[in-house]
Amino acid sequence: MHRLSYLPNLLSSLRITLAPAMLAAAYSNSKAGFAILLAATLVTDAIDGVLARRWKAETELGARLDHWGDVLTATLGVVGVFFLWPQVVEREWVSAAVAVGGYVAAGVGRLLQPEDPPSCRGWTAKLLSWLLPASLLPLVNDVATWPFQAAAALQLALGVWRVIRASAMNAKKKTEEAVA
Repeated sequence: MHRLSYLPNLLSSLRITLAPAMLAAAYSNSKAGFAILLAATLVTDAIDGVLARRWKAETELGARLDHWGDVLTATLGVVGVFFLWPQVVEREWVSAAVAVGGYVAAGVGRLLQPEDPPSCRGWTAKLLSWLLPASLLPLVNDVATWPFQAAAALQLALGVWRVIRASAMNAKKKTEEAVA
């Protein structure tokens, strides 16, 4: 194990701390502060997992910290956009509703099956957790709306897939228990 093996968990913890600061910046009407903090959360998110894998420092605590960092960054990022750019929210309300629906569906999927099988912890899930917060930057700067719209649609697809997968796995488990 690497002598700095605590660093990935520290980065995830920093991201959890930065998320409320991001909301405070939005509440204070600091667009620059919000954007800098959002960018910092995305950078720490990109680095923590790479370091944990490289240094063989992956832990259950680290996975939980990373998950909570993802949830807080995405949720408080959307709330921050609502405070700072209400006209964007009004214009993109359908995509915002789709994204929220995706998060709700993913939450239902996690309730149905709290433990993800190892096959669900790959780069695809990580990419999807990164896309929505990252897509906020071009959206609020009037560069492009399509990244947010695509990320919202992918989030909904992921949420629905989690519910279907959890339901199927629970049904299979009940069938196996009935046979045994």
